[in-house]
Amino acid sequence: MRHRVVTKTLNRDTEHRKALLKNLSTSLVLHEKIVTTIAKAKYLRPHFEKLITKARKGPNFNNVKYLKTMLTTDDAVKKILNDVAPRFLQVNGGYTRIIKMSERIGDNAPLARIELTLVKKKEKKEETKADQKKIIKQKEEKIKKTKEKAKK
Repeated sequence: MRHRVVTKTLNRDTEHRKALLKNLSTSLVLHEKIVTTIAKAKYLRPHFEKLITKARKGPNFNNVKYLKTMLTTDDAVKKILNDVAPRFLQVNGGYTRIIKMSERIGDNAPLARIELTLVKKKEKKEETKADQKKIIKQKEEKIKKTKEKAKK
């Protein structure tokens, strides 16, 4: 009988499930998107949203201690506190999205990509006019060389 069964087990024992959750959370913090099975993504989502909610409250002692227990590396703790959490200060919940993908080739398991909803914008390198002129000159020289080779 399955009376009052609350947790998803993912066919793993408790320690294996906790380790899986830590590793998935750490990977999601460091890479900001990961590809995994749909069941694991659905299992990860509420736990990860709690991590971001804790990180949003600031780097006080208890929050940092909790994050260190739920993430495997100190780099991940620093990144979630300094980079990920500040992006979500104006947002209340809904920090991740799950996008269904095709099946895995080996065992036909349904895959999903779980990613952060707010992605950090990449800063574009502004080219100066001098840089643009150098690039144009290089292209013109290449064209001249190819024309000379074609004449020969």
